[in-house]
Amino acid sequence: MKGINSKETTFLTSYEKMQSLAQFGAELTAEVKKDLKIGDLIYKLLEQPVGMVVPTEVQLIMFSLIWTETITDITKIGIYRQNLIDTYVDTRPPKLFLDIIEVDKMDKLMENIKRHQEELIAMAKIEEKPAPEKPVEPAPEATPPATPSTDKPATPAPAQPVARA
Repeated sequence: MKGINSKETTFLTSYEKMQSLAQFGAELTAEVKKDLKIGDLIYKLLEQPVGMVVPTEVQLIMFSLIWTETITDITKIGIYRQNLIDTYVDTRPPKLFLDIIEVDKMDKLMENIKRHQEELIAMAKIEEKPAPEKPVEPAPEATPPATPSTDKPATPAPAQPVARA
């Protein structure tokens, strides 16, 4: 785990330097652009709502899926994370999660991620269901409001007799 933390810290330090360089309008190589995108995704992963507890196993797997460029859509990071948390909680004990992360080197973690990539993708999958289509109802025909004629004075309606008992 220590080797993985070291690699991540080194990358994030490098990412911050690359961001500074990019702000000055320097031309960026494809590799630098790729690293900046991965850094953006990792920082988005680290942003989480106050009070949200993300298990270490889920954090490491999400980090690894970003690192291997399996996750590339920054707008869906929160959804993928929540889907993995739900799977993690529902599968106590989370054997697959533990099997993947019980390593001491980044290379071994990436090997495990690649070996279980399809399963992880399925767990983090977003199942978008289209909203059911509502039939379009025709607009009611508008009737013009009745306007009193100016030719005749308005006559009051006759009073209704009140029944007395």
